[in-house]
Amino acid sequence: MLFGSLEAALATNQRLLKAIDDYDIALIVPGHAPLLTRHEAKRIGHEDIAHVRSLQAAAADAVQSGASAAAVFVAASSVEPPRDARRDFEAFGLRGANARKALSELGHETVAGW
Repeated sequence: MLFGSLEAALATNQRLLKAIDDYDIALIVPGHAPLLTRHEAKRIGHEDIAHVRSLQAAAADAVQSGASAAAVFVAASSVEPPRDARRDFEAFGLRGANARKALSELGHETVAGW
C-alpha cells in the first residue's frame, strides 16, 4: 500500500536507486522483507516505479474518458502489481487502496466503501 502520495512513492524509489549507486550499497535491509542484494533492490525499485506510473496512467486515462467513479476504480485496480503482496498485507486490500489513492490524487471521487 502506498502511504503518501504517488509522487512521493516515485521520489522515494528514485532516491533509493540513486543511493544504491552513489554509495555502492551491497545489501539492503527492507522493513518487511528479507535482505536484498543491490541488484534485487534495484530491480524492485524499477518495478515499483513502473507500477506507480502505470497506476497513474490507468486512472488518468479512465477519468479523461469520462468513465464513472466505479469504472475508474476498476481500471486503476486492474493494474497488476509487480509482485504478490505478503499474505499478512492482503487483508488491507492493497490494490483497492492504491487505486483509491490514484483517483484521489486526480481529484476524482471514489465509490463509497471501495
